[in-house]
Amino acid sequence: MEELPILDIDNTPRKHAAFAWMRCYLCFPDDVREAEALASLMFDELERQQKLSQKGFSNIAQEANKRLIKRANQARLHGQVYKQMLNRFDEDGKIEFRKAVWVVAELAQTKRNQFGEILIADEATLRKQFKNYKNVVHFWAAFDGLSVGEQKTVFTQSCDVELLSKFLILAAIFQLRGEKIVWPEVGGMHHWRPLSVPSIIRDFVIENDVRITSFNESLKVYEKLQEYKKSL
Repeated sequence: MEELPILDIDNTPRKHAAFAWMRCYLCFPDDVREAEALASLMFDELERQQKLSQKGFSNIAQEANKRLIKRANQARLHGQVYKQMLNRFDEDGKIEFRKAVWVVAELAQTKRNQFGEILIADEATLRKQFKNYKNVVHFWAAFDGLSVGEQKTVFTQSCDVELLSKFLILAAIFQLRGEKIVWPEVGGMHHWRPLSVPSIIRDFVIENDVRITSFNESLKVYEKLQEYKKSL
């Protein structure tokens, strides 16, 4: 199983792991070549800043950063879809991909990204794009489980080891939760090949019996689920 490449051979985080490597792979899971190119570019940018004691991105890095932010805003919606699928399985004993997509699309309608643009979150678009992100949705479900402050920090160069560890533990929980379910041939998870959390983190979660479950629903989600039932 391929692992997210953010740890060195001694299992310590690679330099700028969260910002340069993790972020790019999770934003472009459907294009490894693009992810690696962007990661190398952002890594070199941070090295340049430190060497010259400068702040602020170069023009090319600014454009790359905007691309990453836009992809992240879409990817996180698919993490929410995945979390909804797990919660629906916990409650109903079955995967309800369309219901999960509907709930996320409904809740995202009024949200905007960092550039003031409305998120593309209609049902048809989410269903179509899900296959591009499905192998990293456990990471984005973990992102959704962080506080707002942690979300703003986890993919930046100021992310510390403690926050990175928390994020990866949450991602391992969601990955293992999904692996315990025999995914059907339909329902969005056909041919699921998750990009794995580093094995040292997975082993920690398993050996310490960290609770493998999904997160509780918010009141807004329950309200939307009631609307969904009425619409049938």
